[in-house]
Amino acid sequence: MTVAAIQEASVNNWENEPVLSVEHLTMRFGGLVAINDLSFDVGRGDITALIGPNGAGKTTVFNCVTGFYKPTEGRIVMRHGQSRKDDLVAQVTRSGDQWRRGSDGAVFLLERMADSEIAEKARIARTFQNIRLFGGMTVLENLLVAQHNSLMAASAFTIGGILGLPGYRKAEREAIDKATYWLERTNLIDRADDPASDLPYGDQRRLEIARAMCTGPHILCLDEPAAGLNPRESAELNALLQRIRDEDDTSVLLIEHDMGVVMEISDHIVVLDYGEKISDGDADFVRNDPAVIAAYLGVDDEEEVDIPEVRQDVAEILPAGKSKPASKKHPTKSVAAKAPVKRTKASAAAKTARSKTSKSKPVAAKPARAKADGRPPRMRKPAKPDDLKRISGVGPKLEGVLNGLGIYKFEQVAAWKKAERDWVDDHLNFKGRIERDDWVRQAKALAKETAKAAKIRCCGEEKHTQGRQGMSTTDQPLLSIRGVETFYGKIIALRGVDVEVNDGEIVTLIGANGAGKSTLMMTICGNPQARNGEIHFNGNEITGMPTHEIMQLGIAQSPEGRRIFPRMTVMENLLMGAMLVDDTHFDEDLKRVFDLFPRLKERAQQRGGTLSGV
Repeated sequence: MTVAAIQEASVNNWENEPVLSVEHLTMRFGGLVAINDLSFDVGRGDITALIGPNGAGKTTVFNCVTGFYKPTEGRIVMRHGQSRKDDLVAQVTRSGDQWRRGSDGAVFLLERMADSEIAEKARIARTFQNIRLFGGMTVLENLLVAQHNSLMAASAFTIGGILGLPGYRKAEREAIDKATYWLERTNLIDRADDPASDLPYGDQRRLEIARAMCTGPHILCLDEPAAGLNPRESAELNALLQRIRDEDDTSVLLIEHDMGVVMEISDHIVVLDYGEKISDGDADFVRNDPAVIAAYLGVDDEEEVDIPEVRQDVAEILPAGKSKPASKKHPTKSVAAKAPVKRTKASAAAKTARSKTSKSKPVAAKPARAKADGRPPRMRKPAKPDDLKRISGVGPKLEGVLNGLGIYKFEQVAAWKKAERDWVDDHLNFKGRIERDDWVRQAKALAKETAKAAKIRCCGEEKHTQGRQGMSTTDQPLLSIRGVETFYGKIIALRGVDVEVNDGEIVTLIGANGAGKSTLMMTICGNPQARNGEIHFNGNEITGMPTHEIMQLGIAQSPEGRRIFPRMTVMENLLMGAMLVDDTHFDEDLKRVFDLFPRLKERAQQRGGTLSGV
């Protein structure tokens, strides 16, 4: 192999031939910095995954790329055709134009373009976290809507379709052929004439992808496509995305929390945390990057990465990807041929900090620092220590370190003052993380919850019901479902379902998409109502009651989609929930909610639709 060939093989595809480049992207919402100086590339013919904890800024990046948001700073470059086209990019940037075509392709500066132009000219298509189908249209009609522009052009934007002009009839046949092709590719051809809303959840996800592909995109942006899918459907999704990459010459940029999907199919992974890039590389590099492990598990020391308990958690959260067929676009490319990926400033700084302590003993074995002023009071290990891992940011190893410091109970953490908080933060080299994640507030809420549960177990007192009376304290099930049958028209959705939920239990409904899980939830809440069978709650039959009366008895539902009021603030959304019941105890209930979800208190006056995950 020649030197030139070796050098070419050592360069990652996303560096050598990017189809999309995000350069120094910053997005601010007032004083809130959602994305801070982010740069990464999407390789032509690659599947690139954008991952990170909730609130990391992933969907904000998608919204900037697809034109829903205009970035505060930065440049987003889309390329049609081979090579980086650096000269053409520089010309368009200087000229102030939105895009320009050259002899070997075109360049688009997406931050200057409207969202409709990005879809039509730059050829970028996307799906959303929440399914956005036209439920009243058939499956086929949803795919024809995606080809609206070409059909309107064929009708001369007038009455060509009504008159059935030859040009329009030809365009219509082509549109139907393309829709049929994608229905076959996504195994939905048998449902072509069914309303989209009648499809099971997994089929609706595939229909969204098919609709996006009907626009003929160069890049397909998918926002959590595997959310809510069972293992079989996730495997089918993996195969579909790989075929789109290999057979349709389409690059894929996806946001996903299912690490099994990410690690199995991704050529390139970019990891965000608090709006900044902390890692960038292939699956093997990212999976073993200490900065990524810290973001997902709360592990901060490099020594902890090889501890068996931590490795076990890493294997569960960031699983090793299965061997996957090479992309037809890059058939000879292998992980071994890739050059080491450069670390970001954040991860490099973290590595530098860790290297200073890498030759020392583990954190828990530093007696000299354990005697410093401000150390929290110790306690002997109790018979039943609290599960400190319930505090956000505390992983299994960190729990062991805290236990080594004599900290076993939530009430200990809840009692920390500033000096004790600073001592622990410094001792663990956390650099302000305890205050940032608000351990003390979390611990106070958890200590109160634990004390309340213990009081109920020991004394048999009734549970706090947020001002509502009459909760069950008998041996009868709190919720009893007997022989329930539910219909949608003539279609039976539930057949003779029996379920019991006892006071204090957590009961999980599982099953394939379309099995009736959500229908059962909605039937309990009275919409739709059960046609046969009985539902009892706290000894009262609720089978035929209207939904609002069922809610007032103490049953609440969090539906499958994010059903908040997006234009209302967080506080206003909470007030809407309180309107269903006696609001005498609203202040007390609100404090409890904010103790459990401190981030909501920070965002109380922020619009619900701008929150992460909406």
